[in-house]
Amino acid sequence: MLQQIITQSIIEFQNDCSMLSQRHYPTIHNQGMKEYHLSVTFARRLQRALLELQLELEPSVINYPLQGASGNEPDYLLKISCCMGNVWVISHHFAHAGTSCRSQLINKIKAWQLDYQTAIEADDLLFIISDHWISRHKSSQELLYWWMGAIPESIEQYTQQGVKLCKSASLLIDDLQHHFNRQPSFMQLGHPLKRISDQVDIKKYIHFYALISYPMLTTSFD
Repeated sequence: MLQQIITQSIIEFQNDCSMLSQRHYPTIHNQGMKEYHLSVTFARRLQRALLELQLELEPSVINYPLQGASGNEPDYLLKISCCMGNVWVISHHFAHAGTSCRSQLINKIKAWQLDYQTAIEADDLLFIISDHWISRHKSSQELLYWWMGAIPESIEQYTQQGVKLCKSASLLIDDLQHHFNRQPSFMQLGHPLKRISDQVDIKKYIHFYALISYPMLTTSFD
């Protein structure tokens, strides 16, 4: 039930991001969204969806610091709690999509496990939100394949906007399996930004989503 609400909330979350981009044009169109804003915007959307269900206990959102994860801005995670369970939200901005930037996401998950291992309960869910501006660099063009494990069937829509996509030698699901012995139960991508002129999706800007159930069985720190 909770997983269904999360997946349904993604659509409304993308609409929220689209509205934010119009309000803050051209900042988001040029730079993407701050990691914290990604987390907060989704958490509020999920909280709103849970409130509409009129549950016995109202859902709460708590902000936690995340230690040990490198980056240019402070790392935080959010925890949305309700009577159906807990959802931890980690956000990550792929600045350049290279190996080091991908490793930073893995390190965030490791830091979350280490910092909050006593707070993570059975059947908790980890929801990961990432964003990226696709560039001409090969690592950037491979990121979609690394996350999703496939090139979209609508590849011509990317080509029409001058976006090149390539296959990646590695996959996120393999990295998660290696480090955490877990694979996502749900993975998706989205293009929340629209061209001002005709409201067509901007394919160069992309959101990635992944949902993982917990507790994780093992963790490798190599």
